[in-house]
Amino acid sequence: ERISALRMELARTDMGEAAAAPCASPRLHGAEVMGPALPGALPVLGVPLGEGLIEPFPNPQHVIPPPGCGPQAYALRMCRASLGAAIPGAAVLIVDPGRAPVQGGLAVLKEKEGLRVLALSTDPEGRLIGHSTNPPKTIMLDSVAPADLAQVTAVLFP
Repeated sequence: ERISALRMELARTDMGEAAAAPCASPRLHGAEVMGPALPGALPVLGVPLGEGLIEPFPNPQHVIPPPGCGPQAYALRMCRASLGAAIPGAAVLIVDPGRAPVQGGLAVLKEKEGLRVLALSTDPEGRLIGHSTNPPKTIMLDSVAPADLAQVTAVLFP
């Protein structure tokens, strides 16, 4: 509880300082924007937890999502390279809970302790499986509630 209270206080302080320094020339579609959010910008969520999990805690950054994102879309900082070196911890994922994840893509799984980013594949019987590299995990996803699984529609690299 104390850590959550400190994070809230820190977020308020960071947001106030960021708002005092407006962004001079923001780039569109994935550019990180400091200061007042541009129309349509998504706040970036994400604080690293143990075991490759991410706490969906707001940061002072905002990103412009690519076209075609649903109204429920949100931005999530990867925080750590839990899928290996291909997606660095500083990358921002655009996550759309309104879309069902598919084989060959990425998904975000809502667990009790936080969010987990997974690479998706299927087994020979066609069951959807989520994989994480750091820590190594294999999770059967067909039995997961649809509300707990969201498709990653874009990866924005720093």
